[in-house]
Amino acid sequence: MPIDADMILCEAATTAGNALSLIGGAWMVRPGPQMGLSAIAIVLRVPRRQAGRHDVRLELLDYDGNVVEVEPPNGPGPIVLEESVAIEGRTDSTLRTPLVAAMAVSIPPFPLPEGQEFQWRLSVDGRTKRHWTIPFRTLEASEFALIATDQT
Repeated sequence: MPIDADMILCEAATTAGNALSLIGGAWMVRPGPQMGLSAIAIVLRVPRRQAGRHDVRLELLDYDGNVVEVEPPNGPGPIVLEESVAIEGRTDSTLRTPLVAAMAVSIPPFPLPEGQEFQWRLSVDGRTKRHWTIPFRTLEASEFALIATDQT
């Protein structure tokens, strides 16, 4: 069994022990021109024989797969988040269930162009899979105005 993962975009996420808690999960449309605080909740499943430290990388891509760059002063350049996670557990050869690690990756605020589609892509130890992406889009100014009008 290879390493696998599930991801979800949310307003906020945290872990306590190996439990994942999230608020405002599964959004796909980001209103407004400024990307506010958000998070990506990740559940990694690792074969028991691969227990240990794993490098996790999230890249923000446009919908064509190009890395998104936000230039200073609003951003650090390419939007890439990297973290290392230790995944431990019993390595008893009679156990076949994978080891599981829950991760909450906070995303700092930064601007994105309106009316465009993006995706976060996950890599673990330099490898990725087609389904390790989360697509989302930003609203056009006219769409954002309609939402603001409907709420008043």
